[in-house]
Amino acid sequence: MELEVEMREVKRLGEGQKEGEGMVLVKLGSPEEKRKVMEAEMWVDGKMRRWDEVREKWWEMKGN
Repeated sequence: MELEVEMREVKRLGEGQKEGEGMVLVKLGSPEEKRKVMEAEMWVDGKMRRWDEVREKWWEMKGN
């Protein structure tokens, strides 16, 4: 996913992680920015999916 948004704050979650690995927590510039990110995540296989379908697919891929 390639998307440009304004980020106000970025925090790395966990300790001892290298650059480019692990997870980060990001505070976005506005609610509109969040909407852009959420809509971009909803595109799966070139089709728009409902957010709960995307989340369920992600959960299954994680093996939970």
